[in-house]
Amino acid sequence: MADDLLIDFEKYIEPYLDHNNNLLETDKHFDLRIAERFIFNRVIELGWDSDKHGDFDRQVELAVVVENHFKSELVRSINGLLIMNIWQS
Repeated sequence: MADDLLIDFEKYIEPYLDHNNNLLETDKHFDLRIAERFIFNRVIELGWDSDKHGDFDRQVELAVVVENHFKSELVRSINGLLIMNIWQS
């Protein structure tokens, strides 16, 4: 990491990280949008290109949508079973 980036990281980001590099109380002291912009700019600098990586990104997005749908269906099924068991008791 370049010296100026390291200095910025240590000054603006590191104070908000715990020993496992997890953000501490993000909504209280830290604007997560700053980190998101920093990460996005770094990804672009490292050579992300929609022609090279666009298909992968779309597949990841689709997998997240499918996973969220499955989880919501599972929660509904469990809730239904709980209600049936309570009603039958």
